[in-house]
Amino acid sequence: MNRIARVLGFCFLTVPALVAAVERPLVSDRPTQTFSALTVPAGRVQNELGYSHDQTGDVTLDKVGEWYFRWGVVRDFEIFVEIGSLAWEETAGAGTVHGWTDGGLGLRWTSQHGEGARPTAALLASTTLPTGGADFSEDTLQPEVIIAMEWGLGGGVALSSNVAWAWASEDLERFDRWWGSLVLDVNLGRGFGLFTEGFGYLSERPDGPSTGYLNAGVSYLVSSRVLLDARVELGRNGLDDDWLVGVGASWRSAGP
Repeated sequence: MNRIARVLGFCFLTVPALVAAVERPLVSDRPTQTFSALTVPAGRVQNELGYSHDQTGDVTLDKVGEWYFRWGVVRDFEIFVEIGSLAWEETAGAGTVHGWTDGGLGLRWTSQHGEGARPTAALLASTTLPTGGADFSEDTLQPEVIIAMEWGLGGGVALSSNVAWAWASEDLERFDRWWGSLVLDVNLGRGFGLFTEGFGYLSERPDGPSTGYLNAGVSYLVSSRVLLDARVELGRNGLDDDWLVGVGASWRSAGP
């Protein structure tokens, strides 16, 4: 009986540690514009939050929240909810407005897992929800479809890309918003990672010009379920001031 008790005790102490050791490290959509092709594991929930300070011309925008809630429903399928952010926007000579931004709702399906030159691929379908305050809400749905792909290049290096279309709206004027992105991730070891990203819009605003941005930053995997990030973004659109800085965190629940 004592031998059985010792065996059961050994399993009770070591099996959780072994499971944690092989658990897939957290993969977050933060802090890039590029959405991941990987879903949250089935039965898990994941929260992603952050803060950003954005300067575009004479407009300053601060956002606290940037909150995404993700739920792995079954293997390779998740539902995500954008809770939104508390925002403050200051325009030179026009004062400051503040309020909550619009939320959103969507799903992600990983259609294939990468092998060799074949990428991991996913389809995302979502829409904004007009839940924001008067100064930050578009008061209508804005559906979007994204194709996400990821390639493992070996040596801790990965390449990811998105191609997306949205039926966007600005001041209730509808227009097609096409955008794409490419990001290079490098695993430095000991939980640290670097990334650099380029993304752009064919038309970010109704009848507006094409716009482009460069994004770079660092991440730190505290554990297999907790990730911290920081980033700097520069606009390449002919403005004297067109930049953003941000920090954030993501964490995932333990297994069922």
